[in-house]
Amino acid sequence: MRQHTTSRQAARLAVVLAATTGLLAVVPAMASGADSPSTALAERLEAAAGDDGAYRTLEQVQAIADANGQVRDDGSDGWKQTVDLFAGELKASGYTVWRQRVPYKKFIVQEESARTSTNLTVPVFMVRYSNSTKGGGVNAPVVVLPIAERAPSTTGCNAADYAGLPVKGAIVVVPFSPCGRATQANLAEKAGAVALLEYFLQPDPSWFLRVVVLGEAPNLPLGTISRASAKTLAAAPAGTVRMNLYLKGKFITDFTENLFAQSTFGDQHKVVMAGAHLDSASEGPGLNDNISAAAAVLRIAKELGADHTGVKNAVRFAFWGAEERVLVGSNYYAQNLSAQERADIAMYLNAELIAGSNFGRFVVDSRTATPGSGAPTDALIEYYAMRDVPIQILPPKSIKSDDEPIMALGIPTGAITGGTMGVKTPAQAALWGGTAGQQFDPCYHQICDNLASINRPELVVNSRAMAWVVGAFASGAR
Repeated sequence: MRQHTTSRQAARLAVVLAATTGLLAVVPAMASGADSPSTALAERLEAAAGDDGAYRTLEQVQAIADANGQVRDDGSDGWKQTVDLFAGELKASGYTVWRQRVPYKKFIVQEESARTSTNLTVPVFMVRYSNSTKGGGVNAPVVVLPIAERAPSTTGCNAADYAGLPVKGAIVVVPFSPCGRATQANLAEKAGAVALLEYFLQPDPSWFLRVVVLGEAPNLPLGTISRASAKTLAAAPAGTVRMNLYLKGKFITDFTENLFAQSTFGDQHKVVMAGAHLDSASEGPGLNDNISAAAAVLRIAKELGADHTGVKNAVRFAFWGAEERVLVGSNYYAQNLSAQERADIAMYLNAELIAGSNFGRFVVDSRTATPGSGAPTDALIEYYAMRDVPIQILPPKSIKSDDEPIMALGIPTGAITGGTMGVKTPAQAALWGGTAGQQFDPCYHQICDNLASINRPELVVNSRAMAWVVGAFASGAR
């Protein structure tokens, strides 16, 4: 697609690009100038995204969560009702709407509990796709490797970490590490361990979440606990605490759905796509993750449905299923596109967690990952700069979201996120506000990821950015 910028925009963009040479670099606020007349559609969509439309969708989904015990994970009644809500809104806006049935192997947790010989109940989550404890579970002594207090930590990533400890026949407790839980589990197993529990190095010591292990699962059963629980276990005299650990799960054949809506207007062979996932984690209602982004996409769709003046290229809106089960819906979609269908997609824009209470504001730099991805990435960077909104740049494939299967096809992609488990630095707090030393989203995959956790001004800021970029590409200005 052709570039269309004024000389002032081009100069501003050059400064922005020069500022993004690092893996995590601040884009400074810049003086804004007059927008090109060719971006009229982008400006109209941007203005529409500034109303309460996205927030009203969040209110509707919160009502769905309230009616379903705060459960909206893939396959639940709350999830199905969410899909129906979005489908109905899209149909009412005049789109061709369809659902793609997606088969997959779903991991179901059947039992997860941990209790010590000192009658301490330890909250625990089974790691998805890991092995179950055998028979009646594991009864074994607990060995806690030296407690780490802050990330990153490499404890448990080397065979030497287990040497000299009574690991044989024990349940081993290690911190989250970039080396990966599979690496830690394999090393612990070689040292004789019978199970592995992982804790997280988050600011809130009681915080933990359910995770997955990808690829070939280690033989050891895997679970996660909080840092507070790990410290309690570590405080006991060595060899005095045993644990009854039950982790049981199984695979079932199941189906999810991807929901799509496409305009009947515009060039059907130059399709501009925007999307977000509709499912939540199983531990909370998922209003920021990811209805904040899905609601922003829906608001753009409704505005275009009401008035498609200036639309040159067709627009497709995608709402993915089972993202939390590791990109199930988007992977299936990407793998089942024909060569012509792939060629018809001009670009894809993805969004995740755009309204967290202690938000970051990140653009994923996909320019080096996919030929042509500079177009949507540059458009996002330029938009924020034009509006004097500071951002930071993340490397490609850094958020593990639905842009990745599309990117793998060679389709230009762009993505934004507000951050998840990362901890806001003092420099970032000075840049954006919020609280340094706390997670970008303290409610990430928690029961508190509800309407009360939504930052409404930030929802508007990022909704406007998404709308402007979609409008720029739909109008042919990009």
